[in-house]
Order: sequence, then structure tokens, then C-alpha cells
Amino acid sequence: MFAKTWLLLFFAVAVALHAAALPLAAQQDLVARAPTPCSSLKQRPNWNTLSQAQKSSYFDAVKCLKTKPAVTGIESSKNLYDDFPAIHVEQNHHIHSVAAFLPWHRRFVQARERALAACGYDGPTPYWDWTEAADTGNPDVDPIFSVTDGFGGNGNPNNNDVVEEGPFANFPVDILQGDKDVALFSPHLLRRAFNPDPQLVNAFNSSSVAKAQAFETFNKYRYYLEGTPHGAVHQYIAGDMGPAHSPNEAVFFLHHAQIDRLWSLWQEMDPEQRKSDYAGNLPDGNTLTGPFDASINDTLPTFGNLIDQVQVRDVMDTKSGDLCYVYV
Repeated sequence: MFAKTWLLLFFAVAVALHAAALPLAAQQDLVARAPTPCSSLKQRPNWNTLSQAQKSSYFDAVKCLKTKPAVTGIESSKNLYDDFPAIHVEQNHHIHSVAAFLPWHRRFVQARERALAACGYDGPTPYWDWTEAADTGNPDVDPIFSVTDGFGGNGNPNNNDVVEEGPFANFPVDILQGDKDVALFSPHLLRRAFNPDPQLVNAFNSSSVAKAQAFETFNKYRYYLEGTPHGAVHQYIAGDMGPAHSPNEAVFFLHHAQIDRLWSLWQEMDPEQRKSDYAGNLPDGNTLTGPFDASINDTLPTFGNLIDQVQVRDVMDTKSGDLCYVYV
């Protein structure tokens, strides 16, 4: 009996010493933790279902961000509105073509949601289902681009692609993407330059999304979703929506709410497996060939004080932790 007890004690001590010798991430893997389930859930609806009053309130809050002080500490950023494109530019290499693309942008949309709330917006965080627009073959007629109750239409090609109609007509933005992912202070008016190329439009239609949702592993899923429908929407709107300073464009956040919605729908197809399925390359790897050494215990790249940093595992489930929302 004494020998058996001693052997068990020795084994326990050995395991503890082994765990202590591991890197922090590996230690955390030994003791898996899950964020606390939410007691209530906010609903994130399709933009087209919002009332006129909600849309107007949303626009007012977006513009209000221009009046709030910057928090990122990025020199080129002069206000809270600028902070979003500025941090997106400076983290470009760490949040695109990497495993963290989906979880980082999930958190980024949440940061925007909180910023709008600080500007008095108490309505829901909407998404833009651009498949409906792409399926028509003519996305520029989608209600989201209405000049009366949407974000306004295309830019004027005879005026440097400046948006001249709608709530963001002649709207000033300040950030441009410079070399080596540096955010430059370069004041200009919001630009759009819709690209009607059918091949591009077909890349974000319902068939393209169905192809994305059919992938069975996260690494393949996030690669296709980012590179095809996500990228095609950016290229279609173009103007300020094209480069890494794309959060200059207010539609950016409804676009990324849609990307997040698709990921959450994909996760719900097999929640037990997919809410912990996370893999892919880090910034020093290749998105196709690896090494695929990203971990669910990785800390997400910085948000520049827009919202606190958390581990990937903390944003894998929209119905837990401090996320607490569902798409409807």
C-alpha cells in the first residue's frame, strides 16, 4: 500500500513539474477553460429590417465618433473615428491572411459596437447580407446604398470618386495606408468606385457562400471565406473600402458583421467541434503552406485600446464571455 501511494504521489509531482516547465500556452492547454455562457443575448439583424429611426440614429452615432478623442496612441489618428482605420492599417500583417482573421475582426466589430454606444446609439448592431445584392448581378441597387435611407451610392468618377449623395456625402476621412503598414494622416473625402465585373460580383453571391459553408475544417474555411467573398466585397466597393484603411468606410462594419455571421452559422453546424476548431498560420507563416502553428490560446493582436485584448478562445462562441449576441 505504501509503495502504491508513493508511486501515485511521484507521478502527480512529475506531471506538475512537467507542466510548470512548459510554455504558458501549453500549460493552459492542460487545463482547458471555457468562457461563461451568457445569461441573455442581443440580436444582430439584417440592416434592411431596421426602422428609419434606427438607421438615422446609427448614422448620427457613426458621425459622432469624429468628435471623440483618439485612444490608440497612433500619431496619425486625430479622433475615435480615425482610430479604427489606423489600427486596422498598423495591424494589417497580423490580421489578414492569418488564422486570427476571423476572431480578430469579430472582436473589432464588438469594439465598434461599444464605441457607437458611447455616442448614444442604443440600437442593434446590423449586418449587410450582400449575397442578396450579388444574386441580382447588380449590387449597387441594394437598399444599403440608398441615398435616402442607406449609406449613399457610388462615388462620382468625375470628382475623384467622392461620395456626393446620402448621409456620408462629402464625408471627411483622414487615414491612408502607407508603406510597411503605417497609417498616414491624409485628409480627403470618402470615396467609392463600384466595380461591376460579373466575375467579381459572383465571388460574393449565394453560391460562393454555399461553397464556403461546405468546408469542414477551420483552416480551409477561413482561407476561402477571407480570400473570396470577403475580399470580393472590398474590391467591389473599392475607393476607401479597398486598401487596409477600409474602416474609413462605414459599410465596412456591416460587411464584417456579415462575415462574422457566416462564421457563427458555420460553427453552429457542429458546435461541439467547431467552437474549438482553430488553426492556421501566424504572420511569419504562409497561408497555404504553413507552418500552421496558431493556437486557440494565442492572444489576439492589439486593438490599440479600442477594446481589451483576449485570447482566441474567448471569442470562439458568440453566446459566451462578453460577446453575448446572435444573428437573426
